[in-house]
Amino acid sequence: MVGNGQPGVIQSEVESTFVSGLCSKGAIAVTYVGSDSCSQNGPKHGTLTSSLFITATPTVQPNGTVLVKLQIAERHLDALVDAKSPLGTVQLPVVTESTYSGLIAVRAGEHTPINALVPNGKQWEVTASVYPEVHAVAGDQ
Repeated sequence: MVGNGQPGVIQSEVESTFVSGLCSKGAIAVTYVGSDSCSQNGPKHGTLTSSLFITATPTVQPNGTVLVKLQIAERHLDALVDAKSPLGTVQLPVVTESTYSGLIAVRAGEHTPINALVPNGKQWEVTASVYPEVHAVAGDQ
């Protein structure tokens, strides 16, 4: 629960090391995460961070409408793409980043979907509940 003008934050991060290993001759062009068609004993290529970050800041208007400034950012590893090099075929990461930023009007007792589509086809939906009695200032009801 957040108050008028106070931001609420949800953050989740997971770091994982991916390995750029040599691939077998029959390797396909895109290797999805978890596939074993390429060696996992190659040199360390880097560290990837998968994350989800949501910030919501509500502002109560004089007419009772609540405007929520919403920001969502998501980043994750989708696949490892096979690439040719002088040493042979190695794997490189494909990372998807999706963001949403907007101002949404919500009212007490109503569900408010954002209907924001991100590149991987997912849809974000936010449901807000407004409790005027909790955040009302003296004289407001």
